Amino acid sequence: MKRKKIRRLFTALAGMVVAAVMCFTAVGCESPTRIWQPSEETNLNAYGATALDGNISFDYEQVSSDAYTVYVSPRGNNANDGRSLYSSVYSIKQAQTLLRNYLSSGGNGDCVIVLDDGEYFISGTLSIGYSDVPTDGKLYIRSKNPNGATISGAKRVDNSTVVETKDDEKLGRVWKIPCEKAINQLYVNEDYAIRARYPDAGEQLRLLNWDNSLKQIIIDEKDIKDFSDEEISGSSFVAEIMWAESYIRIENVLRDEKTANIVPVAQDIGVFARTSPNAKERQSYHLENSRAFLSARGEFWYSESERVVYYLPHESETLENTVIRIPYTEELLKIKSTADSPINGVHIEGINFMYSGNAHIDGKIGNQANKDDGQNKRFSGTIHDGRPYSAVTLEYVRNTRMVGNKFACLGGGALDFTEGVENAEVAKNLFRSVGGNGILTGAIHYSVDMVGEDETTYVKDITVKDNYFHDIAWQEYGGVAVCFNYCRNGKITHNTVNNTRYSAICVGWGWSHDAYPFLESNEISYNRISCAINLMSDGSAIYLVGCQPYSEVFGNYIEYIYDSPWKYPNDLKEFRHAKWGLSAIYLDEGVGGTGEEDKVRVYDNYVFEGDADHFFTANAKTDENLRPLYEVTEIAEGNKQAVKENAGADGRAFGEIYGRAKIFGCYTENESRAAVFGEALDGGKCALILKGKDGEFTKLAAADVISWTENKIVFNTANYSSGEAFILSESGTTSNRLFLSLNVNVQYEKYDRFIDEWGGLSGLARLLTRSKGLKNFEASSFLPGWSPSNIYDDNTFTGWSVDDGDTNPWITFELDGLSTIRRFMIYARDGVDQAECRKNFEIHGYDQNGNDLLLFKAENAEAFPYGGVLVVNIEESEYADRIFRSFKICRPEGNSEYFFVAEVVVI
Repeated sequence: MKRKKIRRLFTALAGMVVAAVMCFTAVGCESPTRIWQPSEETNLNAYGATALDGNISFDYEQVSSDAYTVYVSPRGNNANDGRSLYSSVYSIKQAQTLLRNYLSSGGNGDCVIVLDDGEYFISGTLSIGYSDVPTDGKLYIRSKNPNGATISGAKRVDNSTVVETKDDEKLGRVWKIPCEKAINQLYVNEDYAIRARYPDAGEQLRLLNWDNSLKQIIIDEKDIKDFSDEEISGSSFVAEIMWAESYIRIENVLRDEKTANIVPVAQDIGVFARTSPNAKERQSYHLENSRAFLSARGEFWYSESERVVYYLPHESETLENTVIRIPYTEELLKIKSTADSPINGVHIEGINFMYSGNAHIDGKIGNQANKDDGQNKRFSGTIHDGRPYSAVTLEYVRNTRMVGNKFACLGGGALDFTEGVENAEVAKNLFRSVGGNGILTGAIHYSVDMVGEDETTYVKDITVKDNYFHDIAWQEYGGVAVCFNYCRNGKITHNTVNNTRYSAICVGWGWSHDAYPFLESNEISYNRISCAINLMSDGSAIYLVGCQPYSEVFGNYIEYIYDSPWKYPNDLKEFRHAKWGLSAIYLDEGVGGTGEEDKVRVYDNYVFEGDADHFFTANAKTDENLRPLYEVTEIAEGNKQAVKENAGADGRAFGEIYGRAKIFGCYTENESRAAVFGEALDGGKCALILKGKDGEFTKLAAADVISWTENKIVFNTANYSSGEAFILSESGTTSNRLFLSLNVNVQYEKYDRFIDEWGGLSGLARLLTRSKGLKNFEASSFLPGWSPSNIYDDNTFTGWSVDDGDTNPWITFELDGLSTIRRFMIYARDGVDQAECRKNFEIHGYDQNGNDLLLFKAENAEAFPYGGVLVVNIEESEYADRIFRSFKICRPEGNSEYFFVAEVVVI
C-alpha cells in the first residue's frame, strides 16, 4: 500500500512538472511555437483523414516502335482489334487473348498491353503463363498515364441501392449496403474501413491467461460485461501473440463471478498447441465481428441473415461523395510458369493494384511474416505450407521489373516472389494500406530436404529499391514491409518504411546455424525506417535470422522505435531482463557466416531517438571458440548526418507524398503524455485533430502542447481519447489517419489492475484467481518442507510429498465456504517426471451433509501426462448441483506407493 501511495504521489508531482513545462512552453519561451488553430466555426467532424497517396514520378522503359501493342479501356469494346486507343478492347483478358493469338501465329519481339485510365474489376485472378510472353522479346503491362489504371479486386456499390438511416436508436446515422457474400474488408473511397470491434481501434484489452487443459481463454469478466453471450458467440477473439496475431473464432463464453472463459471453435484450438510463439498471460486482444461492437464512425459489420453491410459513415461522407467497394478477389495477378520453362522478361509499370479481399482472416493462427499455422493451411504439405495470400504473385519468372506501381488497400499481402524468381527489380512503387506483407520472397519451410538443392527453385538477384512503404500489416499484424525468407544476392536499398505493426525489414528464415545455398550475400542499405514494431513484440526495424554468409547491413537511418503499450508486458524495455524484445537491428538465431571471411557485417547505421537498443546479438552465431561470426560496429559521429540525408526512397519519385503533412507513429509515454511522429508538421500551418473525451473530433489545444517540431508533437493527453487522428492544414487538406493509443501506462511495474486485482498473474495465478479458496490442509504424513499447504501455493515445482513408509497416503482440505463447483484440477509436478504419482489414486468430495462422493478414480494408466493437467468436470457429472464442503485425494487402502501432489485448483 505504501508503494502505491508513493507511486501516486510521484505521478502527481510529475503531472505538476508537466503542467509547469506546458505553461512555460505556451507563454514563457522567448520563441514559442506558433500553432495554427481552426476557427471556432470550423466543423472538425466534417473532415476525415485521406489516404497517404499520390502519383509516382518515373520513366517508362523505351519500347521499340514496332512492338505489338494492345490497348484496353473501360470505354472499349471486345469486338475491336485493340491496336489503338480508339479501337480498345474492354477487358484485360481479351487483350491477353489477342496477344496469345499473335504469338501463336509466329509473332515475335516486344509486346505491350496498355491500360487506359480507369478501374478494371476482375472477378478472378489474372494469370500470365509461358505462352503469354514472347520468347525473343519482353512483355510490358503498363498504364497509359502513370497510376491512371487500377486493377481492382472489388466491385463498386451502386449507391442508389444503399439505404441510409439517420435516427437509429443506438448507432445514429447508418448505411445499409446490399452485399451477397460475407466480407472481412470494406473499402470506402481510397482507404479501408474498420471491421466492427471492441474496444475501438487504438485500444486493446488484456487477457488473463490461456487454459491449455480446457482449450479456453481466460479474460476478466469486466471486459465483456456490456455484451450478452449471444452477442459474443460467433465473433472473433483477435490475440496479439508476440510477433503474430491469431483470429480465433468464438463458439461461446462461460462466465464466472470475476472471470469469463472464451471457448474457441474446435478448428481453432491449435493456437494452444503452438510453442513458437506461445500463448502467455496478459497478452493484448480485442474482439471483432459482432453487431454489438459496431460503435465508431468508419466501422462496418456484415449481417449474413440480411445480406447487408452496416456501415457508420463519417459526417463528411455522403452517398454523393463516397465510393464504396466490396472485395471479391484475393489474388489479382499471377505470373507463373515452371522450372523447365521459366518466363523471361515481364515488366509492369505504373499500374495500381488495389482493393483485394482476404477471406481467410477468421480462423487464422498467425506466425511470423504472416505464415498461417491454422488448420486449413494453404499449400498444405509443401515447401510453402501456410503461405499467406498476396495480390501479385510471381513464380519461375526471370528478368522482371516492377516500377511505378501502387499496391494499396489490400486485404492480404502485396507482392510475392514464391520460388524460381531471378533477376527482379522492384523500384519506385508505393505500398500503403497493405493488410499483410509488402514484399515476400522464398520458401516458407527451411530445410534443404524440403527446399531442395536445385538452384532453379531459388529466389535470387532481387533488388528492392526506392520504394515507399506506409501502414503495413493493418490486418495481419505479423506482416512486414519487406521479407526475404530466403534469397541469394538480394538487395534492399533506399526504401522508406513508416508505420508497421511488426518489423519493417526481415531477411532470413529457419533459425539455422548451418549455411544454406539459398540464403547468402544479401544487402540491406540506406533505408529510412520510422515507427516500426508499433503493436507486436520481439522484433525490430531490421531483423535477421539464420546463417547468411557475406550479408551486410549498413547506411540505414532508423528513428522513433518505441515500446508499444500493447505488447507482451514481459517484453517491455522497462522490465529489464527482456530488453531483447525491442531492438533497432536484431541478429537472431544463427545469424553470421561460416568463418572470418564471410561474416555478417553491420556498420554505419544511425539509430535516432527511441527506446530500442541499437543492436541485439545474444542469439547470433559464434564459432566453436565462441568468437562471433558477425561484426557489429556503431556509426561514427561524423557519419550520422550523411547517412540521414542519404537514406530513404528517391524524393523525386514521391514528391506528392513527401511534401504533405503526414503522421506515422505514436508513442504513449505514460497515462498523461504522448508523442505523435510524422513529417511536414508545420505548427503554423496545421493542427492535430484527434478524439476528445466525448468521442468527437477536436483540435489539440495549445495549452496541451509540450513541444511541436516538424517531425514530432509532444502533448498532454488528459483531455483526449484513443482513436483516429489526423493533421488538418490551413488549406483545408488532411493527412493520413493514425489510430492513437492514449492514456495508457506502458511500464510493467505499473500495471496496477493486474498487480492489485490479479496479483500479477504469474505462474498458476490464471486459475487460482478464479478458484474457490482452500483451507485446513491435512495429510496422512509429509516430508519436511513438503507440507500439505504446498498444493495451494501457486507453484508446480513444490507440493505435498508423502513420508517414507506411509502405507495409506491421503491429503484433505476444505473449501473456504460451502459451494457448488465446476471443475477439480490437479497440475503435474514441474521439473520431475514421476509417472507413478499420476496413477492409482482417487478424488473424493464431501457435501454439506458429509456424504462421501467418488469424483474420480485413476488406475494403472497415467491419468494425465508429465507437465499436464488433470481436469475433472464436475459440472457435467451427477454431482453438478451438490453443495461441497471438502475434498480428499488418496491412494486406495493398502497402496503404499510413493505419492506427490503438486498443485490443486477448484473452480
